[in-house]
Amino acid sequence: MKSQCSSTSSVSSDLESGLGLPQSIPQPSPTAFPPLKVVSTEQMEISPGSNVFIDRLAWAVAQNANSAFCFVRKLTAVFPVDVLLVSNLRGTSRDSGPQRQALDKKKVDAIYRAALQKWPHVVPSSIGAAINAKLTEIRGKKKTEKHPESLMLFDD
Repeated sequence: MKSQCSSTSSVSSDLESGLGLPQSIPQPSPTAFPPLKVVSTEQMEISPGSNVFIDRLAWAVAQNANSAFCFVRKLTAVFPVDVLLVSNLRGTSRDSGPQRQALDKKKVDAIYRAALQKWPHVVPSSIGAAINAKLTEIRGKKKTEKHPESLMLFDD
């Protein structure tokens, strides 16, 4: 059985393509950041100094991700599900689709920094693509919950 992340191999391979980082985002070195803060036994700071926290279990799952794509998708847990359902990365609309709310910039920046620290050769635009892909998936799952009869059409 394939994991959710392995089913999106084209985006995942883009993340690890190592095409380089734009000059506006410096490539972090592994020693560039202080240690992560632990504020409680249940929360971890995702990027040193960001003051953006995630459940310790979600952090552990993200740390065990086998690709940057999976890692970034797991870090979307810094947002409540109700926010993820009505948002996209920058708050733009696509084609004639609905205008979405932008995700909190502070949290998005922390996700970028965490991803670039763990996966230094990742293409930054692919981090945003991974976040939006996760949001699209969450909205799609929510739609199928409203129409349970359609779930059978997509089961393997």
